[in-house]
Amino acid sequence: MTPNQLTTQPTNQPTNQPTNLRIAIWSAVSSKPQAAEDKTSLADQEQAGRTFAAALEGHVVRVYTIPGHTRDLIFWSDAEASMEAYRQLRQDCEAGTFDVLWATDPDRLGRDPALSNQVISLVEKSGAEIYLASAPHPIGQATTGHRYIYAIQTVRAQEDQRTRVRYSAQGLRARVRRGLPANHWPLGYLPTRNAKGETTGATLDPDTAPAVRLATRLFIAGEPYSHIIHALDASPYHPPRAPHWNLSTLQNMMHNDTYAGVPHWDGTTPTDPSPHYPALWDPDTHIRIIRERARRSHHCNRRAKSTGSPIAGVVFCARCGSTLTRHRHPNRRTYSYRCSKHARASVTGEPCHNNYVTQRKLYTALTAHLHRLATHPTALDQALATPDTTGHQSDLIHVDHRLADLDTRRNRLALALAAGHLDPQMYKKTDDLLQEDVAKLQAEHQRLHTLIAAAPDPQARRQAILTLAADLPAILTDAPPAQVRTLLQNAGLRIQCEAGAITSITPT
Repeated sequence: MTPNQLTTQPTNQPTNQPTNLRIAIWSAVSSKPQAAEDKTSLADQEQAGRTFAAALEGHVVRVYTIPGHTRDLIFWSDAEASMEAYRQLRQDCEAGTFDVLWATDPDRLGRDPALSNQVISLVEKSGAEIYLASAPHPIGQATTGHRYIYAIQTVRAQEDQRTRVRYSAQGLRARVRRGLPANHWPLGYLPTRNAKGETTGATLDPDTAPAVRLATRLFIAGEPYSHIIHALDASPYHPPRAPHWNLSTLQNMMHNDTYAGVPHWDGTTPTDPSPHYPALWDPDTHIRIIRERARRSHHCNRRAKSTGSPIAGVVFCARCGSTLTRHRHPNRRTYSYRCSKHARASVTGEPCHNNYVTQRKLYTALTAHLHRLATHPTALDQALATPDTTGHQSDLIHVDHRLADLDTRRNRLALALAAGHLDPQMYKKTDDLLQEDVAKLQAEHQRLHTLIAAAPDPQARRQAILTLAADLPAILTDAPPAQVRTLLQNAGLRIQCEAGAITSITPT
């Protein structure tokens, strides 16, 4: 917003206009980037307010600055809690610090009409006056009609903002459907642009793409994040704008499907891998990445792994679902597993129970279970069955049928419009609703596809179970704990305990 766009002088002021008025200026922008030093919106608003004060021969007593509105704020208490300007405004109203509060328009006072109307009411109840440059009036002559104007302006501003957000979301979804990321390119890519400066694709960055490949290989191998970060720091590949690799960068890399050629945003993904840039993950690697994400999500417990336990992340409390962590008995050389939620109860205050089981019982039960699976093919086949995956596949087929039906309905609408049998506005409104349904179904399609891909590979699970069953006692005592944990988790086993006993050993 520039000074030329702001009404800087009050209009139709009477000759007996009061002088020496105390003016407060409200200067606000909608997002933090607009408040950057290279932007002029805040400074322009303040200058326009000072010009207004000079025209009235008044003086500025306060400038309230909002360097980035929180669009979700509705209640005054929330605004006060997060922004100093609102707290200062209330204190100044109680103290009668100013006579007139100047602002460009109502949506500067609050992005939501509820909040902006609370600001107006607060100022007017204090005996001061609101002056909005977008709806000027003679000072001292505000009427009820101006409140109606303010209300209409706030509602219109909110509708305009919703329209901008909707159009922006539509543009981002269209970009993703074309096979381009909605926002920034991930590490490992350099964007390519056409003569107009528009991004048309990307090429591999020779400085960072090898780091993505290295991290991918270690991630699939089940290495902890800390080990992967150490390996990256020891490699010749360095992160941009940072001296060392960190956890958030690594996690963002491993959870970004753009590397597989299928960028996504808000549930939208392209129907086919993108032709606009080379994928760093082939389809097989992508499936293995998805499975490893699921494995870490279900089994990863940082505190439990730090104990060096070979079955950490596999043993759970049957009552509350928390992991059981290993503890060594004082003055003994034996171990037991204790509910981690109960162990944290003294800190978190969450009620639980002292559920624990000895390590000896766990090893005995696990050995017997694996022996039964290895010696009874029927039992192993039943353990490898994944009814959830079958259900997800049925749901996916149903979603595909609904998407095909919506595509047919949209085509019929287009034909009716072309034949002149449908009003263009009605076509646009109906087609927009159908596109919203398509977007929801595409999001559901992606969710189901991810769940199916994340299901453990039956052959890999079978091999892991047979490997463990062959000589579990020796594996538990001789193999490195991390290797045993990986085998157990690849086998898809979940051990549940209650009251010192193993209640079940089931596939995850």
